[in-house]
Formats: sequence, C-alpha cells, structure tokens
Amino acid sequence: MKKILLYLIIPTTVILIIIINLLPKENKTLTFISDGLWYQYNFENKDNINSDFIYPALQSKELLRYIEEDTTKITNSSTSLKSQIKESKLVLLSIGMEDFINDIYVNEKERKLIYDQDILSLRADIFINHYHHIIEEISSLNKDSIIISLSLYNPYPYFKDTNLDIFINNINNYIKEINKNGVYLDITSYSQEKYFNSINDYKLNTIALNNIYKEITNLNSLNH
Repeated sequence: MKKILLYLIIPTTVILIIIINLLPKENKTLTFISDGLWYQYNFENKDNINSDFIYPALQSKELLRYIEEDTTKITNSSTSLKSQIKESKLVLLSIGMEDFINDIYVNEKERKLIYDQDILSLRADIFINHYHHIIEEISSLNKDSIIISLSLYNPYPYFKDTNLDIFINNINNYIKEINKNGVYLDITSYSQEKYFNSINDYKLNTIALNNIYKEITNLNSLNH
C-alpha cells in the first residue's frame, strides 16, 4: 500500500512543480529610466524599485542608443537595460530636460532667460522623434509593461517667460500623445520657486520629488 501511495505521490508532485513553473509570474518591478531628476534620490521600498538606469546627463538620443545596444553602461549591475525592461511591470520614463537645458541661459542681472527659439524648436523635433522610438522599443520588448511618462516642467519659475511655458506645454502634449497607451503624469504644477533649491538649479528639490514619488507608487499599487 505504501509503495502504491509513493508511486502516486511522486508523479503528482512532479506534475505540480511543472505546472507552477509554467504559470505566468507576476512581476512587480518598477524601473526608473531617468536623467538627473531622480539622481541620488533616496527611494523607499527598494525591493520593488530598480533605480540602476538613472544617469545625470541622460538625453533621449543616448537612451535610444542604450536600448538598441542593450547596454549595461549606465548601471552598476550586470543586468542590461533590455533585460530589465523585459522584467519590469512598470517603466518610469523621465527624460527630456537634458535635451534642452543647455540652450537656455540665466541672466540674473537682467532677471531674464536667454535662448534661441529656433534652436529649441529644432531640439524639440529631434527629441520627439527619439521619444517616439523609445516608446516603441520599450513596448516591443515588453508588451505587458505599463510605461509611465513624466512631463517636463518649467525649470526656471523665478522668471516669467510665457514663450518657454508654451514651448514646454507643446512638448508635453507630444509626450502624452506618443505614450497614449501608457500613463502620462503631469508634474508641471511643481514649477514653483518653493520646489527649487536655487535660481540656477533646474532640478526639483526633495519636497517635490517626494510628492511625485508618492503619485508614482500609488500607480504602482493600483497595478498590482
């Protein structure tokens, strides 16, 4: 009798193990692909967050190349960018500011910003093209992942500049449209002096990032 039971138990156990391994595994990883906005940010719940692909001066052209080349260049781990995207349930995409910021100059003495609108328009065309391909690449690598696109924001709220506001708004409309199957997170409301550390620091401060991070993690929890 014991032998009969043993013969029944062993194949049943093997079958169960095979079935469990074949079942789709829920992936809860939230991957940040970002420029300097999230650089050195102290993430909570790190077990569920991959922050290896945050690079201070990351531009859209570089990111697109990194995805295509399956790079590990901007990470301390051995996991490549493509591999990480494939394993992620959510991908947070926060790029764009570095594509434009070097063409905008602060004139503190005259209290104004200096830039060439034609050059910014050219940069915008290039960025939009890159962004479109980046979304396509991520989606093709992991059709089940949800891409969260962070908007751009006015990096110099100390100066009233309507043209720059319009420029950023237009870029954000394109970002939203390109990632129409994902989630668009508008952070333009943080373009206020209290969310910056100084007039020359275009990166949002910790207060703003903490608030934005809460919004992102709420999206993450909704998709579990």
